[in-house]
Amino acid sequence: MSRTRQFQQRGKPVQVEEVGDLFAVRTGYVTKALGPDAVVKAVPGLSKPAVDAFRAAGWEFVRSPEPPAAAAKLYVKAGGRPVLGTNRLTVKLAPALKPADAAALFARHGGTVIDQLKFAPNLYQVAVDPPAGKDALDVAGELTAEPSVEFAEPEFVEVLGRR
Repeated sequence: MSRTRQFQQRGKPVQVEEVGDLFAVRTGYVTKALGPDAVVKAVPGLSKPAVDAFRAAGWEFVRSPEPPAAAAKLYVKAGGRPVLGTNRLTVKLAPALKPADAAALFARHGGTVIDQLKFAPNLYQVAVDPPAGKDALDVAGELTAEPSVEFAEPEFVEVLGRR
């Protein structure tokens, strides 16, 4: 069971497949984790080396109709690259918006400021607690539609190759 999701990244649309019944949890939080072959079999086109890398980094995959406690949603990017959803967004606001107004804007969307990032003006890391039936990708879309928001991008956990 998967569905196509879309969000903006650097001003361009990005599509991912949300795998609805597979979740990632930190090693030690579950007793019945799926092996890497079972994960790849459950999600055709998924990169086995990336699944192995997540496992080596302390993540296990479980199948469940509902997300287990402290679970990350599993998404698949182009090329079969798995990424794990978080509850965090990176949000750039219009230059004229004051910090108090930014906090109020985020609060209207279930968000709180984690940090005002220093390497660009009015750039924030925001934690979101969306209402039932929504997730961080939904909130990123809602924020992107706000006139005072330049961009709102979801943060993912993903495997990066060697450089």
